[in-house]
Amino acid sequence: MKEKIAKLQKEIEEKLKSTNDLDHLNELKAKYLNKKGPVSELTSGLKDMSIDQKKEFGRLVTDFRSSVLAQFEMK
Repeated sequence: MKEKIAKLQKEIEEKLKSTNDLDHLNELKAKYLNKKGPVSELTSGLKDMSIDQKKEFGRLVTDFRSSVLAQFEMK
């Protein structure tokens, strides 16, 4: 799962570097952060994890989501 987060982080960073258009930036934000987007899909595997794994992975996903939001806001 950590690999998925790292891969998604890299993908988002590359897309953010290549855009300077506000409309495109909003499209990217919607694509990655909407309810059915890849960031939200990371939590779909939580139901199959133990409680300790859920806590750890839940924190990782929350921190990742916050990081992505901050990146969009900075751009």
